[in-house]
Amino acid sequence: MNIKNIFSFLFWIFIFVLLVFNGARYLDPDFAWHLRVGQEITNLKEVPDIEHFDYTLEGQSWVDHEWGANYLTYQIYDKLGYFSLIIFFAIIAFLSFYLLYLFILKKYSSHLKDNFLLKVLLLLLILLGVYASFPHLGVRMQEFTLLNIVFLMYIFEAYSKTKNSKYLFWFFPLIVLWVNVHAGFMMGLALIFAYLFINFFQYLSYKHFKLYFLNYDNVLEIKQIMTLSVFSFLAFLASFINPYGLDLYSFLKTYSNDYYLKHIVEWLPVYYLPILYKQIIFEALSLTVVIIFLVFALTKYKNLGKAKYKIRVWDFAIYFLFLYFSFKSKRHFPLFFMLSMPFIFSLYIELFDDAFHQVKKIVNMKITAFFVISVLLIVIIGQSIKINFVTDPFNDFCDEHPCQAVQYFKDNPNLQEKRILNDYGWGGFLIWELPDLKLFIDGRLPQFKLNGHSMLEEYKEFFIKDLLEEKLNEHKIETVLMKASYDKIKLNWFEKYFLMLDQETINDQKNELKEYLDSSPEWKKVFSDKISIIYVKI
Repeated sequence: MNIKNIFSFLFWIFIFVLLVFNGARYLDPDFAWHLRVGQEITNLKEVPDIEHFDYTLEGQSWVDHEWGANYLTYQIYDKLGYFSLIIFFAIIAFLSFYLLYLFILKKYSSHLKDNFLLKVLLLLLILLGVYASFPHLGVRMQEFTLLNIVFLMYIFEAYSKTKNSKYLFWFFPLIVLWVNVHAGFMMGLALIFAYLFINFFQYLSYKHFKLYFLNYDNVLEIKQIMTLSVFSFLAFLASFINPYGLDLYSFLKTYSNDYYLKHIVEWLPVYYLPILYKQIIFEALSLTVVIIFLVFALTKYKNLGKAKYKIRVWDFAIYFLFLYFSFKSKRHFPLFFMLSMPFIFSLYIELFDDAFHQVKKIVNMKITAFFVISVLLIVIIGQSIKINFVTDPFNDFCDEHPCQAVQYFKDNPNLQEKRILNDYGWGGFLIWELPDLKLFIDGRLPQFKLNGHSMLEEYKEFFIKDLLEEKLNEHKIETVLMKASYDKIKLNWFEKYFLMLDQETINDQKNELKEYLDSSPEWKKVFSDKISIIYVKI
């Protein structure tokens, strides 16, 4: 093994350690309900279809579009423990990123073979993308979608190069697996049909109106496009191979109410607080090189008989589409990173390949690699030492979850019979810890309709001064479990002095519900700690 291979090996060890560290440092608010649903599937030997956790929706039909992932999560947790679950999901994420890396290596092997600096650039871009994706990684079901996205990229690339329909058969097992583990399969189907549409457009352009700035390499013939259209339709039919059949699509229609997109942190736009600067940096680096390339493709070589820079329609279309998605919602950044990384790197090659060859001549690669390897070893050891070896997630994260309040409910079982208004973010935690307690809301169904609008909108009305008393009476609330205080946002110097944001103003939020309960003679505070408060109606 030469020094360059040692560097690559250590780099990926480092990535895996980072993924484990990230997965062990927090508890996803939705983890507990995933676990409880997985347990019910195991015990009942059937997928859930009737709601019974939230009294507000009790008896209504619901679809668990992550039932396969929930079942697998519970099996690992039950037999091997929580830390094994952290390792499992770290492996899923690791495979996604490593297969992406191999995909790029193979696609651009002629450029990377003798240019170690380009390889270092690739790894640095991947590191930045992984690091920026951390808020959306960990013990989280959407990691299955990241892995399946990479598999889809392999299928597209193989068919584009060989025109052999045998690769399209892989649509079937991929979609069948995907549809049973995560709703991200919809993204997969959308990509398949986008691939079909863009290839058809490219065929029409090539045959009837050639554009000087478009790349027409590997254009599919009409017969191949027809074959692709058949397999695309069959891939859609494959999505019906799930326990719910057509009802899965009926359930996913409920997400047409987009209120949750504006009120749940990970669904907010990238420029909303808290601002994720690592994502913005990655997006900015990619957008810069894309704009430079477009300028060259559309202007500099316009009058030449054969342009040096050509636009690949598929790459540019997917890039700008998912750049938009990642700006619109922070949660979509990992998808943008995965789908755009091969394209972004190709632009760096086309624009700066000569510059990297010049730098290569004046840099001692062995000394550089030795230095980087030494740093990697130190960082890997340091990061490994800092890993939180979690054994009981429901006791190890009590600084963010109402552990003591849960114990109070267990010590006072009569409270579990009362109608509760619970904090939205703690719904999943309560489903696992207090399975007999009927909740108002949890993280599974914020978009479900209640009183003419979504569940989340109904929940938010309990914090509006003019509505809260009416809502408490309407829903016959007898117990309230809420946070002791809002999470405070701490602004950095850039946000204070460049964005001119005022930290005190942002954090000056009145909890109208708390003020009402504290002042009302009908309500009594029976428990409080630094995390949570319990009120009971007298």
